Amino acid sequence: MRGFKVILGAQKKNYKPTVQDYLDAAVDLAHRQNEQDGKEFSKKFIFLMTKAFASRIERKISYEDSQSILNAMLSITDMMAGLTPTEFMQVFPIPKEYDGEKYGVKDYFSTMEYVRTFPQDEPIGQEDIMGFLMEYYNWDILEFETRMLSVMSDIRRMDGQMGIMEEFAAENGIPTYSFYEKEGIVVDRQTGEVTKVHKPKTRIPKYMRIMEGGL
Repeated sequence: MRGFKVILGAQKKNYKPTVQDYLDAAVDLAHRQNEQDGKEFSKKFIFLMTKAFASRIERKISYEDSQSILNAMLSITDMMAGLTPTEFMQVFPIPKEYDGEKYGVKDYFSTMEYVRTFPQDEPIGQEDIMGFLMEYYNWDILEFETRMLSVMSDIRRMDGQMGIMEEFAAENGIPTYSFYEKEGIVVDRQTGEVTKVHKPKTRIPKYMRIMEGGL
């Protein structure tokens, strides 16, 4: 076709904030701390740092970096302990999901029932904050907790100990396995039994058949 010209459009940008975006925002907020109310600063800083730490880090990190991350996360939980349940819900709203009882999981109703056991206008407190986070239903909090447990387990393994879930499984007689992708084997950590992993065969749907001969 004469006169036809293909124009390449601009590459679509990814506008999802990264770990660095949240960290940069938290640093900028800290520089302007004197310009705002102390409690409002705390809520914004807690939110930004929770989002940053909840994000996944793909690269392998050192023992020292793991220790630093864990200490920083514990500092954030200390700040969370200074919030009242009402303030905490303002920062991390409970999703409007109501079928938790049906599936045996946390939902809006179970979370509110737990939150109401606390005085609404008093700080959650250091002695209760970890339990509060465990019972609270919010995806940012769930990812933050998961990340913290992962870092704790990494530190324990570097110290020559079992990870948190591995230790729990061992104490409760739950078998755990190690998968070696290169060798294509799975090893039972309790018995040492080795199982070969076989790749699934490509199956041809029944409604198709191979025709001999060419076209």
